[in-house]
Amino acid sequence: RNGFQIMDMTLRPPTAADALFHRVSFFNHCCAGMNNAVWRYDGQTRFLSVSATAPISEGEELTISYIAKPWCNMAKPARRQYLKQNFNFICLCKACSEPVVRLAPLV
Repeated sequence: RNGFQIMDMTLRPPTAADALFHRVSFFNHCCAGMNNAVWRYDGQTRFLSVSATAPISEGEELTISYIAKPWCNMAKPARRQYLKQNFNFICLCKACSEPVVRLAPLV
């Protein structure tokens, strides 16, 4: 699934659609706000742009999140299940590959 769910707010009523943007469809996914880029769709120009959300080092891969809220803020098992069911892959991004940090109970 390489489509992007877009919303054209210039139309009345606002219209949702799936769109394909060739170059951006090659971006890999990263969960839980650990992606370093975001995409935005402009309904007037029908142009999709990508912007960095953090400093990018030379040679660093640009990643976007394939999932929106509330799924992107869910715990790892829920995100991975959603991605498997809807995008047909098992997520191995930075957020899903990091071990779970367990905090000591407060006494």
